Formats: sequence, structure tokens, C-alpha cells
Amino acid sequence: MVQTCFRMSIQKRLSELLRKRAERTLAAMVDTIFLTVAAYCKQGGANTGSTAAASSVSPHVSAPSSPMSLSPSPSLTSLPSAVSGDGEGVIDVSLYTSTAEPLLDTKDTGSSETEANANIAPEAIVEAAKAILEDEKGPHINSRGIRFQNQDTAAPATKPYGVGSLSKLFGFLVGLAQPMRANPESVRFLALSLINSALETLPPPGDAHLSLFSALLPTIQNELCRNLLMNLTTDDLGLFTLVLRVFQNVFYVFKESLKAQVEAFFQCLLSTVMDSKYVAYEKQEMALECIVEFCSSPTFMVDLYVNYDCDIHGSDFFENMCKFLYKNAFPVSGSLYTVHTLSLDGLLAVVHSIAFRCSQPPDLRLKTPISAAELSQRKRMKQALALAAEHWNQGFKQGLRFLQEMHLVPVPLEARSIAQFLRNTPGLDRTIIGEYIGLVDPFPQEVLKEYCDTFDFKTMPFITALRSFLEVFRLPKEAQQISRVLEAFAARFHSCNQDSLHGPDACFVLAFASVLLNVDLHNPQIPERMRIDQFMSNLRGLNGDKDFDENMLSHIYRSIEENEIKLQEDYVSGKMTPLKWRSVLHKAAMRGPFLTTHTNAYDKDIFSIILGCPIIAAISVVFDTASDDHVLLKALQGFNLCASISAHYNLSDVFDNLVISLCNKSTLLSPPGEDPIIVFGRNRKAQLATREVFLLTKDYANHFREAWKYILDCVLSLYMLDLVPGLRDMHMHVVGASTGEPVSPASAKRRRNLPQSHSFFDVFWTFADPSEPEPSQEELAAAQQTQETIDNADIRRIFMNSTNLAADSLLYLLKALILADRSVRPKTISGSGNQEEESSLLCLDLITAVTVLNRDRVILVWVLVYEHLTSILAQATRPSRIVERAVANLLLLAQYLLSSDISDQILRSLSVLLNLPATLATPLSDLIVNGIVKIVLAHPTLAVTGSGLTTVVGVFAMGAAQPATSVTGLKGLLTLVQMQDVVCAENFFALYNAVKIYATSKKCSSKLAIEAMEVMYILFSRLPAVIPQNHTTSSAVTLDAILDDGEFTFTLIPSGHPPPSALDPQAEWENWWQGALSGFALLCHDARLDVRRHAMTYLQRAFLSPPLQRLPPSIWLHCFNDVLFPLLTALLEPRGRNGVEAAGLEETRLRASALLSKIFLHSLPIIVPSDAFEDLWLRILRFIELYMKAEDSELLAEAVPESLKNILLVMSASELLVDPPGQEGRMARLWELSWQRIASFCPDLRDEFRSVLAKTGGVPVEQQTGSGVGEQQGGGGVTTGGNIWTEDAAANMSSSSSSSS
Repeated sequence: MVQTCFRMSIQKRLSELLRKRAERTLAAMVDTIFLTVAAYCKQGGANTGSTAAASSVSPHVSAPSSPMSLSPSPSLTSLPSAVSGDGEGVIDVSLYTSTAEPLLDTKDTGSSETEANANIAPEAIVEAAKAILEDEKGPHINSRGIRFQNQDTAAPATKPYGVGSLSKLFGFLVGLAQPMRANPESVRFLALSLINSALETLPPPGDAHLSLFSALLPTIQNELCRNLLMNLTTDDLGLFTLVLRVFQNVFYVFKESLKAQVEAFFQCLLSTVMDSKYVAYEKQEMALECIVEFCSSPTFMVDLYVNYDCDIHGSDFFENMCKFLYKNAFPVSGSLYTVHTLSLDGLLAVVHSIAFRCSQPPDLRLKTPISAAELSQRKRMKQALALAAEHWNQGFKQGLRFLQEMHLVPVPLEARSIAQFLRNTPGLDRTIIGEYIGLVDPFPQEVLKEYCDTFDFKTMPFITALRSFLEVFRLPKEAQQISRVLEAFAARFHSCNQDSLHGPDACFVLAFASVLLNVDLHNPQIPERMRIDQFMSNLRGLNGDKDFDENMLSHIYRSIEENEIKLQEDYVSGKMTPLKWRSVLHKAAMRGPFLTTHTNAYDKDIFSIILGCPIIAAISVVFDTASDDHVLLKALQGFNLCASISAHYNLSDVFDNLVISLCNKSTLLSPPGEDPIIVFGRNRKAQLATREVFLLTKDYANHFREAWKYILDCVLSLYMLDLVPGLRDMHMHVVGASTGEPVSPASAKRRRNLPQSHSFFDVFWTFADPSEPEPSQEELAAAQQTQETIDNADIRRIFMNSTNLAADSLLYLLKALILADRSVRPKTISGSGNQEEESSLLCLDLITAVTVLNRDRVILVWVLVYEHLTSILAQATRPSRIVERAVANLLLLAQYLLSSDISDQILRSLSVLLNLPATLATPLSDLIVNGIVKIVLAHPTLAVTGSGLTTVVGVFAMGAAQPATSVTGLKGLLTLVQMQDVVCAENFFALYNAVKIYATSKKCSSKLAIEAMEVMYILFSRLPAVIPQNHTTSSAVTLDAILDDGEFTFTLIPSGHPPPSALDPQAEWENWWQGALSGFALLCHDARLDVRRHAMTYLQRAFLSPPLQRLPPSIWLHCFNDVLFPLLTALLEPRGRNGVEAAGLEETRLRASALLSKIFLHSLPIIVPSDAFEDLWLRILRFIELYMKAEDSELLAEAVPESLKNILLVMSASELLVDPPGQEGRMARLWELSWQRIASFCPDLRDEFRSVLAKTGGVPVEQQTGSGVGEQQGGGGVTTGGNIWTEDAAANMSSSSSSSS
């Protein structure tokens, strides 16, 4: 029946309708046979087979694909196997009878008869089945006159077909598909259609259908796959499509057994169809659709990678497929065709499957047939062997040396290792292999023996064994080398088949004779070929003492005659030939099964190969070329898929490439010169790219590295177009402050002069040229589209979410901000416009905002941020907005980061503000001082601990340089002084000297200077509690400040006094009291009169304070020598030399002389016991003399002698200065020295003094009034109780004393 229907379908003399009907019937029979046998095999029937009911067929079996299909039923099993006709309209259906005769008469009986006959065939079969069921005895004639007759009703029911018949039928169909002259394309098309129908009816593989698949597998592995590959070169598009469909069905059912065949099919498809210039475009499109359909399978590309790329004997199939898709996705001509989009679909299908597996649970890795580590090792071994093959092909000596260097073979060399390398390494030059194993050297001969041992010749015919041996390498040219190789072969063959031939010598003779026969039969230069009788006669008596078996020799001759022994050619590409197919079968015998994987364990390696194509470049080119939104969105989907996979495997470099590509497409890196907003609003691709790049930033910013640079370039471009106003003053919004720059009034004034804009349309209209026409509706729509695109990007959120970034990504973000700032700052310094300056300010603000947002991990970023801000200050030579912003942001960071773990480091970083040059420090003092005040108020305890206090105090001292900041700076110092535990030994003089700067500054008012002296006295009063008990040095660091012509400079100088090991009054004076008293003494000769007056008062209060009373005489001597005497000397300078106002100098000198008298009388009980008292007294007399004679001052000439008289009276009352007749020794010497010195400038005073003493009877005034020296501490002068001196002198003395107090 099958043969009859087939003949009917191919006989062109029959009508087309009849042929089509025959084809449909043939298809229905094939479907019925395959379905029935499959169902029977599932029930466990024998291979001789019977049929099964249709209901027994599994429900998952697909229906036949032919237009007309017959459902299998029990009646079909009894259908006849052949149909014969008598030409009279009655068809005899004979059971178990087969005929090859034509079904119908060859005469043309008209179209009506032909149609009638054509319509009979399918229904006749059904009617026959019904007839048999109704009456199996006797003939049956149906309504149409068709007679059915049972020839042998007594014969038992048999099984008409089973697995064996199915296998033969399948082989018959496969044979018809072979490209040859006897099988035209129409026949091949019909055969492949039936094969495809049969394959589609096959059930899924399983143990229940093992016998069925085992019967079909040999045919599929060899003949069917070979025919499919040969049919790939057809020009018939229908046949080509059918070939692809059949292969798909074969692959999905039998792929585990078709590892080499699958590789060969795709190699042939790519080389003969896709890479050929002479193939029709439609055919290439069909082939590409097939490839894309394969790629769409979730595990197909993974299976390729595992089975081929990681197989030593396989090609880099997966990598080559990706490169092919990548190459075809590029529109070389500039136009996008279907081939390009299909190639992109293939790439995206692979990427999509990887992304899907990445989203699966981790336990998916447990389903790996091979561990990822082992697979990676195989891949590395394959690469190493490929390099070794390249070196081997340059010469075996170089190859062996490279093998040892790569540790692929042991050292020293072993013959077995080299033999395995030659036998199993693909890509080796076969000629060099033959030359090496044919060498006479001992080691190559050992390798030859081991090489022959790698072949298994057991139960193999001699010619087959020889052919398999000689096909893997090329015999050397020299006869001796050939002889050595064949001797080794003969020995191996005899060891595997000892009973076939008489010893190795006989094997060698037969092998050599076969090689010679092969040359004789197939060398075109030999005119006469050797006959078989000649071949046999040449070998007589050479099998030991006997002849070789004639049948064996005949077989050898016929085999060589029909098929030359040739070097096996590895199939790589090109049209399939029988010889190339033999190499495929040989490779299939060496390869293992095709492994099916369902795992994500290999996806990272697979994705790295895809990236190497590179896929991102292919998607980018398609995006640039496409004009259809569907293709554009498909390309964006590819970007998203690559991003998700890269995020899963943390591939930061992929994100860099993605962002760079998208940023370039957004046109934001290089916006057009004219109307960039309008141009952007009209560019659909730019809008999509911009949206995509910021979506990636929001979703995957944690993986960004170098990509941040391009993101920020886009942000700066948008900022310059005022499309992201939310970024302005973002750092202030982050810290919760009011909007605006924390800048000085001058800077604020400059900013007010800039144009203020609140929205994009304000900018659009503000900067429009009034002479230009109003924008059109289209332009307004484009501008609106631009604004909506940027608003949807929510760029501000990118920086706000920096708290979620990983440490590496955060550092790269800050580095990108710093790099962006540095790239525009040189232009700003050179004065090349305002845009660059605005960009730099934005970068500084973003750096500050990101740092504050990440204050919980500021330790990671502080050094980077601080170095950038200080570099700005170090490079600045003049004030600017950028310098102001750098200082303001540094102070802002300190204010909000002092509560972090690196508070000490942040406080120390503020010392850079103390090192600013005068050109920067003076105009920035307002900003700096106010910032430090905020820091102190926000962190009162942290700001004044450790090294931070020195910086804080130094910055407060800077406030004295400007009148506007002097009040704030002094208040800040007063705040520090009043804080608990701030004034201590370590920072006393830092605070004291900073306050002293305000008192001495020419920029500060007299009122502020007096207030500063009050703070100084507060510090002085706390000095006894500050001085350590062991009298260590005051501080490791003190502050030395100078104010000159309004410019403030200061330095931090180390103390030069080492701490004494025990109580040392001298060290106490030098380290503590001297510096404190000298500060007041310095102000006593200030240029301002009211400052001098208050300084004298505070100095007197300091000297009369109780803590100084405990000091020993030696220290009091220092009080005079180191403090009072230098002050008196400075005041004696000519008028105006010390900057002292000439108008008030006389008053100041009078106060100084009174102060001297007061302090001397106050300390007299303490210093008298000192040996240096006489010298001190003489120096005091010297200063009294100088002040009496100072610049002809009548006031001093009158007041100073009165002070001297008062001193003399007190000393006399204390019995320190008495007439010598009553004294001796020291007292007498003091009397004489005193009056000698006094006589030089006041000669009459001695007589007056004696007369006073005579009037009082030699009793001191203090004794008469009941008061002594100790009661003079709080008074102004000496109370005499009577008018001993003249009334004028007493009045002058009283005036002087009261002014001193």
C-alpha cells in the first residue's frame, strides 16, 4: 500500500488531484503506523507487533500534521497491504498480498473518471474496514459496487506490522530523501514531509518506547542526518524549510545521541547558507529564523556551551554562534533589514534565558551534570591544548617543549603521555604526526608503540582496522618510515586478533600490500590498475607458509577499489560530502552523549562570552539604525537584560559600557549648539536613551564604577540648561537648612545680581532674544516633552539614594564628582564664562550633600573629600565663589559630621583655615568665624577637645581682622571661656592669646578691646586652678598672632619649656604668670587712651590679686624686672614712637608711676628678705628719676616726688629706711645708697624727710595712725593723720593714688 500510494504520488501522468490525494493517503498511513506501533510498544507488545486501539495512545501525542488524517482503530489492523484494481470500477482488497503494479490504468479516461477514482481511495479503506467487521466470511459489495473478498477466512489473525516494519518504512523514507538523480526535489520533499509527520507523531522518549527509539536511532544518526545536511544546499525554499523543520524534530527527540551530528548541521548551515554570497536572501532569512527558534529554547545555548565549548574534541560552538548573531545584527549598509532584527532576537533570546535563570532559586545549581569548577577546568584544558597544537604544527620539537612548559606532560617525557596527546588533541598537523612517529630514534619508537595501543582492533576486519589507523595521520614519505609505522600497526592488530592471521609478519605484509594497492588503484599517473588476481598472486604463501584467505583478500580489494584509503578530513564547514560525513561519524564514535542541562551554574561564563562578542555594541548599533519604536524598545529591553545579569554577577565593567553607550545616544554629553532643548524634545531616541540611563542608575547604581563620570556629565549638561533646578543648593536641603548659600554678604550681593529663574519656561523665555519670533506650538510641545522626560528621571533622587550604595560605588561617585569639578575649574580660574563656574559650584554642593547623607560611614570618604576641598584652597590666589563655597562646605561638613567616629580628624582638618594666606583669610573671615560659631554651638563638648580647640581658637582669633566679625569672634571666645572644663592647662594660653588679639587689634573698637580685657582678666582669675600641681608646661602648643595693617597672620608655636620634675616656682612664673601679666602690660601702652586706662586698672588688679601673694620673693622680683620695668621703659619712649597718642601720654605715665609705687609698697613685706632688694630699690629710684624728668612734664614733676615721699615714709615706718646712728649693717647700707641716689635728682628731699621724722619724734606715720604696711593693699596712698607734707603735695599724692586704684 505504501509503495502503491508513493508511486501514484510521483507519477506525473496522473492528474494533480489524484497525486495530492495519494500523498494525503500515504501521510495518513504513515501516521497510523507510527501512532499504532508507539501505542503498542507502550503496552509492552513484541517487536513483531500488533495494533492497539486509538484510545490507548497517550493523550500527549500530537495529531498528524497532514490535512487528512485517519484515527487509528482496531479495524485498521486488518486492512490489506496492497490494493489491486481490474479497471472496471471494482477494487479487490487482498489481505497479506503485496504488489508493485500500478494502481490504475495508464490510459487517460477523462477527468470525471480520474476524479472518481481519486475520491475512492481514502473512503475505500474505511469501507473495507467496516466490511471486515460486519462479515468476515465471504465477499462484501458496498453501495458503490466495490467488492471486498476474504481470500482465506480460515487463516488465523496475524500482526501485519510492528517495530520491524516501522523501521523498514522509516528507512525507505529516509532513502528517498537522499540528494541524488533518482530522487528529484519533489520526491525528497514528499519523503521529508512524511518523515516530519512521523517524527511529530512519536511520543516523548522514555523506557516505555525504548524498543521503538532503538530501532529508529541508527537510521537517524547516519542516513537521515547525512541527507538533511546534503539537502541544505537546495535552492527550493519549501524543501529547505522542511529540512530545517525535520532537523528540529530530530533534535528535540534524539539530541542525546546526536552530539556530533548537531554540531555538523549547524556548521554546515552557517557556512553554506549564512556565509555565502550566492544564497538567496529569503533562504538566509529562513535559516536565521530556525537558529533564533533554537536560541529561544531556554537551555539550548547552555547545552551548546557544555557539550562543545567545554569539550576538548568539540569546536567553540556557542562562542561561534554568538559571534555569528553579533555579526549579522550589524547593519553594514546603514539600513536595518529582517536579518539584523532576527539576529538581535537570537542574542536577546540567549540573554533572556540567562536572566530568567538568574531569577531562579539557588538550588537550581544542584541540577548540574558537571560541576562548574570541573567545566571551567575543561575549558582551560581545551584552550591550553589549542595553544599546544599551534606550537606542535610549527614543529614537533617546539611543540614538545611547550607541552613541558605548560605542564601538560611530565618531565622527563613519557611515551604514553605523548601518544595520548597525538591521539586525542584536535587541530594537530597530521603530516607532522606521521613524521614524528616514523623517526628511528628510540623515544619516538616508544611513542609509536603507545600510539598504536590507543586503537582497539578487536573483532574488526583487517581492512577496517587499517583504514581507521591510516585515516588519523598521514604516512611519512620515506619507505623505511612507512615500514616502521606499519610494523607497529601489525603488532597491535595481531595482539588484538591473534587467530585471524599467522603472526605479526603476515599482518605487516598484508598491510604493506594494501597500502600499495591503494596507491595503484587511485593514482591517476598509473595507467594500468592492478587486478584482483594479481593482488592475490602477489600474496601467495606469505601468511606464514600458507595463503591468505581469498574471501578476505577479495574483500580488501573491493573495499579499497570502491573507497580509497584517505586521510580523514575533519569537517569544519562547507558542503557535506560522503568523506566529510565519515569524519562526522568517526567523531560521533569518540564523543559522549549530548548532555541536557537545566542550571544557572554556568551562566556567568556564558554571559562573559556573550559580552565578548560584544552584544552591547550590537544592540547599540541596532538602536542607532532603527526607526521603528518596536525595534527601539526591543533594544532597550536588551540593555535591561544585560544590566540585570550584570547586577546578579556584579559585573561593574558591563555597567560602565552600558552607561557610556546610552549616554552617547542621549546627546547629553555633547548637546547641540542651537536650541538644545527643542532638539532634544524632537529626538525620540535621545529621550528613550535618557530615560533608560537614569532608570539603570536608580536600579543598579550600586554596581556603577566608571559609569558615574558619564552620568554626572549628563547631569551637568541638564543643570546648565536649568532642567534640574532641584539640584540647586541640594546640600543645604540635605542638612535641613534654609535654601541659599552660606556665603558672606559680598557673595550674596553678587548672587543677587544673577538672573533668578524658577522653572524651565522662565529660562526659556528669559534668555530668548526679543528680536526672534515667538516659539511655535511644535517647539513648545518639544520643550514640554523635554521637561517631562527629565522630570520623570527624578535625578535628585539619585543622589538622595546614595546612602544605599556599596562602598566602592560611593567612592567612585565622589571621585567622579571631584573629577567633574576639576575638569571645569581651570576654565573658571581663567575667567572663561559663568557656566563652568556654576558647574563647579554644583559639584561642590553635591559632594557635600553625598558626604552628609553618608555620615554613618564618613570614614570611607572623608579623606577624599577633604583633600579635594583643601586642594581648591591651596590653588586659590584670590577670592572667588568657588573658594567661598569650598570653605563654606568644609565648615558645613564639620558641623554635621562631628558626631561621627572621626571627630578628631575632622577638627584637625579645620586647621587648613588657619593657614590661608592673608589675601584669602581677610575677606573670608566673616564666613569662617560664623561657621566655627555654629560648630561650637552644635557640638560644645566635641569642638573644644583635643587638637580641635586650637583650631577653633585660632579661627576665632581671625575674627579680629574684620570689624564685622570681631564681635562674633569675641563672643565665641567668651562662650569657650564660660564653658565648663574648657579652660585648662593645655589650652589656657591659646584662649588667652586669642582674646588678647581682639584687645590689641586696630580693627576692633575701643569698647570691644575693653571687653576683651575683661575676658582676659576672667582667664587670669582662673589661672590658679589651671596651673597643674606638678607645674608642667602650660601647653604643647600656643598661639602667636599678629595683626598688621588689618591683615591677620598667626602661627602655632610649640612651648620651649620642658616640664620640671618637681615644684619649681621659676617654671611657674615663666610658664604661667609672666605670660598672663605681660598681656595686660602690653595693653598699657596701646595707642588708644581709654584702652590704656583700663589696662592699667586690670594690671593693678592682677598684681594685687591674692594668688600672687603666695609667690616667693624671687618671683616678685621677676614681676618688676619682666613686667613693670619693661612697661615703664616703653612709656618713656618719645611721644608717638610706640604708637601711643601724644595727648594722653602724660596721664598714662602718671598712672604708670603710681602703679609702680602701689605695687612696690604692696610687695614690700615679701621682697625685703631678698638679697636683690637693694638692686630692685635702686632701679625703682632710677625710674622715679626718669619719670620726674620726662619731657618737662609739670604734672609728673609734682606727683612723682610725692609718691617717692610716701614710699620713704612707709619704708621708714617699717624700719627699712632709718638714720644710720641707730642702724648698722644692711640697714645702714640701704640708707646711704638710697640717699645717694635720691640726692642726684632730688637733693632737698633728705632734709625734708629728717624734719618730718623730727616732728613725729621718730615715730612712723603708720604707727601714729594705727595702720601699718599691710593695710596699704587696698588704699590709694599713705594716711598720715596730719599734714606733714605741704597741702599741695598731699593733694597731688591723693589724686595719684586714687587714680591708680
